[in-house]
Amino acid sequence: MDCSSSLETEIRHTETDKITYTGAWITGGEAGDATRSKVKGETAELAFQGTGVRLYVSNGTGAGLCNIYIDDQLADTVDTYSPTTGSDVLAFQKTGLPDGSHTI
Repeated sequence: MDCSSSLETEIRHTETDKITYTGAWITGGEAGDATRSKVKGETAELAFQGTGVRLYVSNGTGAGLCNIYIDDQLADTVDTYSPTTGSDVLAFQKTGLPDGSHTI
């Protein structure tokens, strides 16, 4: 059975080895086990295969707005601010993409 047409990718905030970061991102310390940037315009990019993607983040009082692009098109702006700290929080989900290679 070929299940590739229903594949979705999940991205966890701790999977930094799969993500290309541009700018001065920090991991550990103040960021906990997450990788975080406080500088507007810095980017993180991941290539993935399939028809959908889920993005999980850490949130809290030091978090804020993130523009989410899929294949260089703005898909959503999500607010990761929360009065309480959380990890592995589903921040974004996109399904129904054409099966194939994509970037987020």
